[in-house]
Amino acid sequence: MSPAVQRILAVDWAADTLVLARLEADGTVVEVESASVPGNPRTVSADGAGEEAYVATAGVPAFSVVEVRSAGAGTRKELGAAPYAVVAGLDGNRVCLADWAGAKVYVHTPPSGTPVPVPVSAGPFALAAAPGKDLVCVVHDGNATAARQLKIVKVGDGATPTGVQLPGEARALVVNPAGTHAYVGCRGVVSSNDGTLAVVRLSDGTVAAEPRVGREPAAVAISPAGDRLCVADNGTASLSVAQLSNGLPGTFLTLPVARRPHAVAFSPDGNLIYVLSRTTGGLSAVHVGLIGGKLKGVCREVPTLGAAVPSSVVFSPDGAVAHVTDQAAGVLIPVRVGPSVLQEVGTGAGSRPSSVSVTPDGSRVVCADSAANRVLVSEVSGASAGTPGPIALPGDTGKIKPWGVATGKPSDKPAFAVVTSPPTDECFAIIPEEGQTLSGEVTVKPVALPSAAAPRGVTVTSDGRYALTANSGGESLSRIDLQGGAATIPASEVQCNQPVGVEIGGTNGDTLYVADYDGKGGKGHVSVLKRQATGWKWHSDITAESDKLQGAHELALSPDGKYLYVASYLNSRIAIFLWDSGTASWKWQASPAISGLTNPYGLALSSDGNYLYASSKETKRVAQLSVQDGTGLTRTAWYKIDATAKSAASLTLSAKGYLYASDEVDGYVYGIKIPDQGGTYDMQRLTGKLPLLKPAAGIVNRGDKLYVVTLSDNGTGKEKALTELTIDPDDPLKITASTEPKPPLTEEPYGIAARADGPLYITNQTARTISVRGDTLVTTVDLSTASDSEPREVACNAHHAVITDAARQKPVIHHLPLDTLTPSTPLTASAPSTGLAISPDGTRAYAAHPTTNSLTVLDLSAAPKILEQWTELAAPDRLTVSPDGKDVYATSLQGDRLQIIDAATGVVRCTTAPGTSLAGHAAPPRNGAAARLYVTDSTAERFLVLDTGTHTPGTPKPAGTDVRQAIRTTTQESS
Repeated sequence: MSPAVQRILAVDWAADTLVLARLEADGTVVEVESASVPGNPRTVSADGAGEEAYVATAGVPAFSVVEVRSAGAGTRKELGAAPYAVVAGLDGNRVCLADWAGAKVYVHTPPSGTPVPVPVSAGPFALAAAPGKDLVCVVHDGNATAARQLKIVKVGDGATPTGVQLPGEARALVVNPAGTHAYVGCRGVVSSNDGTLAVVRLSDGTVAAEPRVGREPAAVAISPAGDRLCVADNGTASLSVAQLSNGLPGTFLTLPVARRPHAVAFSPDGNLIYVLSRTTGGLSAVHVGLIGGKLKGVCREVPTLGAAVPSSVVFSPDGAVAHVTDQAAGVLIPVRVGPSVLQEVGTGAGSRPSSVSVTPDGSRVVCADSAANRVLVSEVSGASAGTPGPIALPGDTGKIKPWGVATGKPSDKPAFAVVTSPPTDECFAIIPEEGQTLSGEVTVKPVALPSAAAPRGVTVTSDGRYALTANSGGESLSRIDLQGGAATIPASEVQCNQPVGVEIGGTNGDTLYVADYDGKGGKGHVSVLKRQATGWKWHSDITAESDKLQGAHELALSPDGKYLYVASYLNSRIAIFLWDSGTASWKWQASPAISGLTNPYGLALSSDGNYLYASSKETKRVAQLSVQDGTGLTRTAWYKIDATAKSAASLTLSAKGYLYASDEVDGYVYGIKIPDQGGTYDMQRLTGKLPLLKPAAGIVNRGDKLYVVTLSDNGTGKEKALTELTIDPDDPLKITASTEPKPPLTEEPYGIAARADGPLYITNQTARTISVRGDTLVTTVDLSTASDSEPREVACNAHHAVITDAARQKPVIHHLPLDTLTPSTPLTASAPSTGLAISPDGTRAYAAHPTTNSLTVLDLSAAPKILEQWTELAAPDRLTVSPDGKDVYATSLQGDRLQIIDAATGVVRCTTAPGTSLAGHAAPPRNGAAARLYVTDSTAERFLVLDTGTHTPGTPKPAGTDVRQAIRTTTQESS
């Protein structure tokens, strides 16, 4: 088949020409030609094949026929009267022309038939007919009586026209595509009265309905499908729209538009109406749609059209572009209806970008690549995104599959990213190093979530403190403390009378051993805690008779986790316990007394488990004990602390082989490089910027830092504190800096423990609690409401988290307050929900239901509640709200389209298809720039940068001198 060529045909009143503008496939004008049509051309119409254009020339008693393909000069056809209006493409390819002065219409049968006059009423000024039909409707304005007459002319049979009495003077006319009904806009009888739309059944010429409209209807139009009608009213600056059923309009929806509207046009899909105003030079874009069977609409003004006197508007075949004629400037102004693709950014061969997030400052785009264990970071410069750089996620490369990604930014730190991996039940925090960004050096920290959690959606709180994950497999939500803040394990879980020492166990640091100085039930006591999905919980007790363990102090766990050593302060022994895998419990093994080791206080165990170090308060010494078979302890060296008085000393070992001791009385820290052989050695007071830490209690090494807790000093009034000491990498016995991490301690501390990459655990002996500092604390909340519960996405405002659930048995939307994480009663949803987005002001949430082509709107201004349901959508799945809160972006479940939905009404403003596998998307902050949207196109191995601006005028195309009424034609032409 020959290709179809689209053109816009427009009459140029001043130049006596017909403008023919050929369109590209994307709707833009590629070429403008003109054909001479002398005699003041007024209107144009084309035959059904779009091959010939018929021009009514009001200045001469003839009309012109222009061959569209060649754009040659018009062929003059004598009429004997000067026509004002024309309609072509009727039954038998006939043409009808209106003779205003002669009160006639002429019917012409191409190519050479003599036009046949048909008498009508005075002053026929407009004609309308359905393509290929034999009935032409005529309205008049020659006098008041004629203005209230509609004439129905049947072309080709010479019959007398049917007359229809109208309820008012006709001002506008249209016939539906089926040719069954005519619609006449009639002005009110007096200026204060409403106008009327006369609905005329053409089969018998009866008025079937007379609904009220504005008092000065200036234009009437019908959608291409014939299912929707609109009336623009001059007097009230409004547009009334109604659904048509069997040709009859339903209840009208009336919306305000630009002042004195005079021309209207429907988009090809019937969901958009452009309204022009000659008075203001403006364009009103009216979007309409059915929501729950009810017609809703929204009007967006286009303030920058740039037309002096806009005359008519025509849409391209796909509705992507409209063209406005400006009669004053003689130009065609293109208007891009929907978003445009600004850039395609490749993500690499074999990639599958699934989700995308933009940093809060708009400087980086982060994509989760579900085909590999990585995320991709693209730096944004102006409107462009740079080539993405990969960041590998540590772990099992065959199992890690990124799914959701979110970004955040604390006020005093660079932006970071968090990505979920459902197959491995974890998320990854990607944190820039000091002075770096996500495009530079980063630390990737895996965070284990509960087993079978399968986290999918993820969001970050506005302060950058927490990440929230929707756990599709675990039927739960997890909150992750990204900043490693402070938390407290309550006394009810610690279950110690006087907790002092603390040690960390378990392969993932999921076990705490807490020494209870006062004991329990008259026995020596160590409490065992386990980290569970909902936090730290008491698990069990380790006890021994008082002759074996009394006054439990610091602890040390063997590297293989089989032996636990406890300083038994009150009976000067080291209690040793063995893990019994058969009973899954700790069994006491021995409590040796070491000669010269009185009141053992601090303990530290070498990384290979071969040497145990124990400090003695009475002798101010540290014993180095060789460990044989786990329970045999033999002293091989002494390390002396040069303190002025008897003093307790907590101990810690560094990975570089240094032993450090805090001195309670003097308030200093001492250290020594562990010698290769036995003997007696002096520990040295650390040099450099070492503050006085008095009275010092627990000490622990973590990386290049020492952490020391000090007690309150009633004598000096000094408050309890946690002090961080930075070790000189070239001289491990020198301190280069000291600081007190925030927030300050609130309880009286004692012992402290940490692993190289984990949090600090501080025992609070008076409060009988444990403070956790610097942890990626994971708090998990159960959300299950049905056996098939499947939390999918999570979003939050400053007060609440909202979670969608894909459960089919009992569809719900979860919500809970962020301060307590206590789930509230779920909101009943109409269907399983997937995508989720919250408005920038935090007052609304939108949940997607792809299986029912709908969205649920939630009010979050107080306790979350459902406001309304939006229907008639295209399987919405992933959602984003525009930065100004006016639109909701929704990609379909099939990934074949992107819809822009008005956030106030639920009306679809635009549907576009920039890719075939559209998935996640994110909008950067506006910051004065044009609206952008980043959309992943997963199977195409790319993400797209869209300009989401709608109704965007382009560069005017010169077309003539006084270009007015325009139509669009389709012609089959050889390539």
